[in-house]
Amino acid sequence: MTKMSHAGKVILFLALTAVLALVCFSASAEGIQDHVWNSGEYFEAATCSHGEIWLYTCTLPGCGATKKVEVGPTNPNAHKWGEWTVDKPATCTEAGHRSRVCAYVSHHVQNEDLPALGHLWDSGVVKKAPTCLTPGEMLYTCKRDSSHTYVGAIDPTGHNWGDWEDVSTPTCITGGKQKRVCKNDSSHVEYRDVSATGHNWGPWTVVTPATCEKDGKEERVCSKCGTKEQRAIPKTGHKWDNGTVIKQPTMYEEGIKQYVCQNDPSHVKNEKISRKAMVGTLCAFGFRLKDSNLYPYNYDKWYMYTPFDASMNGSQTFEVVFMDRYIPGTITITVSNGYLTVHEPVIRGNSLSYDLKFFTVLNKITDLTMYEPEQLMNLNMQFEQPYDMEAQFGEDRNLVLYLCSRVTAYYKNTWDDLNYKSNEHQRILDNMRYLMQTDTF
Repeated sequence: MTKMSHAGKVILFLALTAVLALVCFSASAEGIQDHVWNSGEYFEAATCSHGEIWLYTCTLPGCGATKKVEVGPTNPNAHKWGEWTVDKPATCTEAGHRSRVCAYVSHHVQNEDLPALGHLWDSGVVKKAPTCLTPGEMLYTCKRDSSHTYVGAIDPTGHNWGDWEDVSTPTCITGGKQKRVCKNDSSHVEYRDVSATGHNWGPWTVVTPATCEKDGKEERVCSKCGTKEQRAIPKTGHKWDNGTVIKQPTMYEEGIKQYVCQNDPSHVKNEKISRKAMVGTLCAFGFRLKDSNLYPYNYDKWYMYTPFDASMNGSQTFEVVFMDRYIPGTITITVSNGYLTVHEPVIRGNSLSYDLKFFTVLNKITDLTMYEPEQLMNLNMQFEQPYDMEAQFGEDRNLVLYLCSRVTAYYKNTWDDLNYKSNEHQRILDNMRYLMQTDTF
């Protein structure tokens, strides 16, 4: 059975409605009453060609008549589309087109573009083979359209080098050369320099032994080329023993200590041993306490006191005496404009050091009740310091220098021996004695 179109259904519906109307009208004319329709029920949705369809039924007993009524507007989007028809097929590079028609209304048509398919390339064929250094070419063809082709590059293969071979062999001191050939193309050759191998030295062998005072020599030989190399062996230096004293030192002469080299007993050296130090008292030349008979308990004290005249400006110099035996230098007293200065003793050879520096200047020797400097530190005065004589000694100018420094010294052959009874020393003592007689001591 063929399907009836929508238009046919509408015409049939209208015809049935007319027949029913005639029947109802005839019945009315014969004394039969009109249809009484119910409230109806939804029968068909609206389409692009008609509105909603509602079905009404007559409620009279035994009638059963029905009618369909279109209600409301059409729905322009309620198409009943047919199958798509391709108007223009898509290609690799161009878009295509297709359309479809509504079954309700034939002039309702829907159009749609079809995207270009794109190329579907095959795996390609070699058009130009590559070499080690130059690229090749590959031809690709589209499987959808063989008229579509393109050429792509093939990377160079690169060299396929063989092993390095010697062109010239290196030696201990000169380099060599090697080459290698490309297996793809024998015209491609590469060269490289090879470093010298260097000597293969044997052990060092002593040629000349080193001594205490002279360098030695040793050499080694290359086992490959026979070249010899030499180097110095540093001299050993002396290895001295602990030494033996062959001459003992005294206070007046240096001693000698001899050392023998343990590497070579013929090597000997001598070292001087310093003279023995002498520790004693340094005094200015004058009367000795043990000779003055001032105090009986000083009979064994050789310390000297030095009377001098400080009444006139100028300097006076006296010898200094060490240990009542040597005269190592001098001491100077200066008087200037009422000030008295005692200068540092001048020692020939600078051969002594002070353990205690002590001196004082007194009006008379009897002002001393003790003679050891450690007991007289309250009277100690300073060298090179000017002292006001009026403030220190009043009007008295016959004074006494008491120098009693403790020193450590080494004998010098430039020192004179003290000859206390010599004419020169007796003359000096006579002058000092005169000063003492003119003053009250």
